[in-house]
Amino acid sequence: MSTGLLLVIVAGVLGGILGPLLYVLLRPRPMCPECGGPLTRLRNCWDTPRVMRRCPACGCGVDVKGRAVGEKRPRRD
Repeated sequence: MSTGLLLVIVAGVLGGILGPLLYVLLRPRPMCPECGGPLTRLRNCWDTPRVMRRCPACGCGVDVKGRAVGEKRPRRD
């Protein structure tokens, strides 16, 4: 196997792993429409139907478009 081909394979693997990881970690955090606090970075699709993120400060459920949906839940400590 040539050195150039090996370099291309390593660069492709690193780009395929590091690219999406850096995108998730470096993009701006979404804000809660109710209280203005930062939402969690990762989405939770299994929490409640239509709720993708939940505000840790006020318990507001937020959909994909950033709108408040559903009922508020008490804060978990």
